[in-house]
Amino acid sequence: MSSPSTDNFTPQQRLGMRCAILTQCFGMLGWLSFTSGLLLVYLTTLHVPPERIVMYLSTPAIALLLLNLPCGALADRYGKRRLAVFGGFGQASGFTILALTGFAPDEWAEAAFVLGLLVFAVGLGMQNCGWFALLRPIVPEPYRGRFFGKLRFWWQLVAILFFAVTGFVLSSRDQALQRIGWDATETNALRLYQLLLAAISASMFIRVVFYARIPELEPPTPDRMPFWQAVVECARRDRLLGYCAYLFLLMLSVGAALMIFGLIEKKVLDFTDGQVVWLGTTTMIGGVFGYLAGGKATDRFGTKAVFCVCHLGYGALMFLFLFRGATPLSAIHVAGTLHFLFGFTWAASSIAITTELLGMLPTGNQALAASLIETFQRAGQALSGVLCAWLLKIGLLRDEWSLWGQNLSQYDGLLLGYGLLVIIAVVTLGLVPSVLHKAETLPHGAGSG
Repeated sequence: MSSPSTDNFTPQQRLGMRCAILTQCFGMLGWLSFTSGLLLVYLTTLHVPPERIVMYLSTPAIALLLLNLPCGALADRYGKRRLAVFGGFGQASGFTILALTGFAPDEWAEAAFVLGLLVFAVGLGMQNCGWFALLRPIVPEPYRGRFFGKLRFWWQLVAILFFAVTGFVLSSRDQALQRIGWDATETNALRLYQLLLAAISASMFIRVVFYARIPELEPPTPDRMPFWQAVVECARRDRLLGYCAYLFLLMLSVGAALMIFGLIEKKVLDFTDGQVVWLGTTTMIGGVFGYLAGGKATDRFGTKAVFCVCHLGYGALMFLFLFRGATPLSAIHVAGTLHFLFGFTWAASSIAITTELLGMLPTGNQALAASLIETFQRAGQALSGVLCAWLLKIGLLRDEWSLWGQNLSQYDGLLLGYGLLVIIAVVTLGLVPSVLHKAETLPHGAGSG
């Protein structure tokens, strides 16, 4: 099928695609703060224990696990855009509370952070559930690949620039404080983090303005079918539950990997706050290339090949991190390389995941069906973080141990366990429809924005 000329787009389609790109450029910084290392070093400065840091950084996945299905049903019934605008405002408000947490007394700081997380999490669930269903009628299918590629390129570029500047500022934190007339104290360092979080909060409020302008071309359907009956109808779609099971096991295996990387870098390798954030930015850079390569590979070889390569790649990267001391390179260079490759693998995998998702959506209750699939995905990711936090809390793992001459920590023990789990989970690839049948692929880049 030939690609449509952009001259043939209706004014509503043009407006919707333009606003969607601006929406994500201003809105994704909050989500990425959980994986970039920024919130990790912020919580460290607030003296939060490592096991609770892992739990808090898993909150977005837990929120999507709990809220995706009910919010998806509400979006189909009352309007995807309306629910998303309320959710976007909630996200921005919650992140503002996170930024203000540094002003709270020490005994209340962590409780204030949790409050901000809860507000952010509820808003995230409301905003996220209808995204695909809202954009599907706006973007013509033959143009979908180029649009999602452009969308991802721009918000990833914005994120890379922001977190690169953040890493630079934190790498020279004392000098940055002196330039604005502050002494290099821990309190003033905390204020610097708050300024960065406040900038993200402002961008998230701007996001709401653009989200509200995205036209909803498919009006809500006030279907009075009971909620659980609608869920069962979606679940009965051919091979959908098998695909959900695979996503659950995959995310259970790899969902906490970046958090464990960050804890090793901060607690074992003694990297500076700036270096931790730089490594998070390196992950995003790898993601940009992963989206491009994953999209082309999906078009050429099908999602089966992408799933298999990425699945095995996750396990290989986690094992390689354990042997960071066995190379002549410095720890920061090894970590940077592995962060880049992990971001590349994550992005390529997400292309395959969403290609399958879009191909399985029914004609009705699209937001609910997409939310059902993502609920299993987020359940695995959330449980991965919760399991990690629990193992750290009960002290099951030894603080120091060795493997083939490498001196390792309790965090490395977690990484080894998850690496083994992802390799064992290779057998579940047979649950993916495209692995059993010829892949029904969509244009490259048709992943989540």
